[in-house]
Amino acid sequence: GIMIIWRKGQIHLHHITSNSEPKTNDLINLIRSSKLQITPGAIVYLVKDIDRAPVPLFVKVKENHSIYEKTFLLHVNQCQQPYMKDQKHYHIKEPVNNLFQIFACYGFLETPDIHKMLKLMNTELNLNLKLKTLPIILSKYSLIATNKPGMNRWAKNIFIFMYRNALRITQFFNIHSKQVVEIDPQIEI
Repeated sequence: GIMIIWRKGQIHLHHITSNSEPKTNDLINLIRSSKLQITPGAIVYLVKDIDRAPVPLFVKVKENHSIYEKTFLLHVNQCQQPYMKDQKHYHIKEPVNNLFQIFACYGFLETPDIHKMLKLMNTELNLNLKLKTLPIILSKYSLIATNKPGMNRWAKNIFIFMYRNALRITQFFNIHSKQVVEIDPQIEI
């Protein structure tokens, strides 16, 4: 019943959004091939799919030819075991110029704590991040039901209702709301 609608809606939304976002490899190639102005400071983009780059970051690099001194793409995943043996919960891919890709993984019985993870990462890697003012960019879509194929319209309306009332990302990941900048693109499903 209702959980099937939730799961189908999530898959449908992922299919739509992943096709509209640039590939992370395209962003990396753009960063490597461009002479960029470095903006002091740091920023974190919370990404749903590590293979896709956030549109605002891609536009900033492509159009403004600039990037923050430390730009992080953070992908949080739920692992198949209940608890992670490694309390670190993260792995950082080799940085490309000023771009760091962070893969975080939490067990399905654990509560993700992004603030705690960033604090640990900041200390271990000596990044000198100002965690209290570190902006975290995330997307929360405004969904619009259409007659496009993929799901029945009534199921889309139920999914949209559930999506709007789901736990806020800031609460789920323990991110301080003062740091969050939500980008709210409209998506037709």
